[in-house]
Amino acid sequence: MGATGQRTLVHLGWVPGLEAPDRLWASLADGRVLDAEHISAVIQVPDLTLADSATEFKLANQPWQAIMREGYFGVDGRGWER
Repeated sequence: MGATGQRTLVHLGWVPGLEAPDRLWASLADGRVLDAEHISAVIQVPDLTLADSATEFKLANQPWQAIMREGYFGVDGRGWER
């Protein structure tokens, strides 16, 4: 699909009340836009439901008072990035 090292921006969109995103697309550096079907053909798309995301990021075990005080997850190893 794209060249190695090419930058891609992935977009997810949720409608309030839905368990999973209702929109998924990717913008490639060369201007192409891939819809969910094309993305799934290239990579395995993980389970993006709220329940699985809470499990994946271990949200039940986070120090929420410290996170609320600091305002984000990017301190002391609590980053969302992997």
